[in-house]
Order: sequence, then C-alpha cells, then structure tokens
Amino acid sequence: MVLSCINDLEFKVGNKKLIAILQGSESNYIFENEFNNNPFYGLLQNYNSNQISTIIDRLVEMELIELKELDLEYYTSIFDLTSKGKTALHSGDLAKPYLSNKLFELNPLILSDDNKILFERLRRVRKEIAKSIKKPAFIVCTDKVLRQIAVTQPKNEDSLLAIKGIGEYFIDNYSSLFLNELELARTTSENYINTY
Repeated sequence: MVLSCINDLEFKVGNKKLIAILQGSESNYIFENEFNNNPFYGLLQNYNSNQISTIIDRLVEMELIELKELDLEYYTSIFDLTSKGKTALHSGDLAKPYLSNKLFELNPLILSDDNKILFERLRRVRKEIAKSIKKPAFIVCTDKVLRQIAVTQPKNEDSLLAIKGIGEYFIDNYSSLFLNELELARTTSENYINTY
C-alpha cells in the first residue's frame, strides 16, 4: 500500500512530505497540493514519524523505492518506485516477512468500539472549535492526539498535558471543552449501565 501511495502521487515528494501524506496530515501544504485526494492518504495515521521512517528505510533496503536527487529550490530529493518496486506493485509478488515483522512490532494505537465512539465525539468538539476560530481542525489538535485522548480519557488538565502533542496553549484555550465532553461521555455511559 505504501508503494501504491508513492506510485499514485502526481508529483513525487521527499521524506518529510511522504510521511505527512501517510500520516494523513491536515497541513495547508497537503490540501493545497491535493495530496489528501491520494487513495492512500492517512494510511499510516496511527504511526509516528520514526515508525514510518523505518518502513520507508526498509523499502529502500529492499530496493523497491529509491531516493532521487533533484536540483530544485524547494526539493532536493524525492522518493520514487524502482523498476523492482513497479514490478512488485503490479504483480503483487513481494517477499515481505521482514517488513511484516517491522510493521507488527510498531504496534499502532487501536481503538476499541467504545473508544471509536468517543473519538468521533471529540472530533465534533474539535470541528466546532475550528469553526469558531475560523482555522483548520489540525490547528486545534491532530487526529493522533484525539485518539490518545479517547483511549486515556483524562479527567483533568494535568492528565491532558501528559499527552504528547498537547501544550499550554491547548490547555488554556480548549481543555475545558474536551474535559466536559469526556465527563459527559462518562456520565452517559454510567447512566446506561445503571439502567440495566
């Protein structure tokens, strides 16, 4: 799927941009260049940059992708498929045990059904905040941060601050809205359980 993502890019990108596409980044650059329309955009949204770099490095080692040097102001190097990578992509014939092991070791954050429901509630809160400040949702926080909130379900600002990607600005401006939503979700859940 990573090979397909690279293959489907109308114009190729370097390491940082490729990681951003695979993570489903919501940056202006991604939307301006319509990378979000790539069918594999956000494919590795549960993985951090180091984990995705490991996957990319392994694909280079396997000679499925290569880094091409460019002499342009805005790009110095880009990733593209090698002939071996193109053959593997079209034939589906890929010796991949080591890559599969690497992927398995990365252990992405998986949401339970309850966590998914909470994640969607938190996304709605973020959407409302973004609308009110007239900024893209990622300015408030990323999906990765929301997933972490949905899993850990912090009860106070200190617990929120312990989540990577949340800083003082978030705490000062948005924490009460998210903590209220978490409390509401807990209360709703407890009431539901108590009725049975």
